[in-house]
Amino acid sequence: MNNQIQPYKVTTYENFKKCSVKGDGLEGHELWQHANLNENGYATTRLFTEASKKNVVVALPHDVHVDVNRAQSVLEPRNQSPLQNIKSNAQILYNHEKIPNSVVDEAYSGAIEHYKNVKKGKK
Repeated sequence: MNNQIQPYKVTTYENFKKCSVKGDGLEGHELWQHANLNENGYATTRLFTEASKKNVVVALPHDVHVDVNRAQSVLEPRNQSPLQNIKSNAQILYNHEKIPNSVVDEAYSGAIEHYKNVKKGKK
């Protein structure tokens, strides 16, 4: 079975890093931005905490990721609640013509579920 990440695959950040192939042109995009995870005390370094490892990502082709990052640059993730951050990022993905809505639906619901699990586990 081929575990290589395919375009628009929804997975965890940890799995993306493990299964992506160098040179495939795909980049993992987190709906719950690392800056927001960090601001809320859930992660200091990527892949160091379960919150970071299990964070939901969408595998985006490089050109699409550039567009999404450009749109995302107006957000202030450190000044948003986690839910605001996830919702804002999902909307950016919904607005991109190359990203199927079904992919965004899956990533959005996964990111919300992940946030709820992380919030429950925080001491």
